[in-house]
Amino acid sequence: MSRVSQSIDNDGIATLLARLVQGVGNLVTNHLALARIEIGDDVHAIGARLGTMALFLPLVLVGYGLVCGALAVFLGRWLTLAGALLAVGGANLVAGGIGLKVASAHLMRPGKVEALVDGVKAQALASVRSTESSIDRQLGDQR
Repeated sequence: MSRVSQSIDNDGIATLLARLVQGVGNLVTNHLALARIEIGDDVHAIGARLGTMALFLPLVLVGYGLVCGALAVFLGRWLTLAGALLAVGGANLVAGGIGLKVASAHLMRPGKVEALVDGVKAQALASVRSTESSIDRQLGDQR
């Protein structure tokens, strides 16, 4: 008898299956822990970038307001001042709406978490199938 066959006889299939389930459970637990670490690192990096952006945002807003005002005064040569302000404001509303639509569409895409969960499922399924075929081979050798 081979060593594997003796192991199956001594431990039993139930013990092997219990080890399999425990191994798959450990695999899933470790992958989830890794995902938490990766997500935490991503959140920290994004927070730092947002802080930097928030620092310069007032300068950008003041500059943008001054440019829009200058454009309205420039257009006031051909339109009334109210018409020029309306044209500049309307153009800003349209551009802002399009930008928000594009940005919200990017938020709806599946992210890293979904991809990670799919990867864990695939690895767990592959591990189970591999162990099942190994057990089937070992049982076939016994017969």
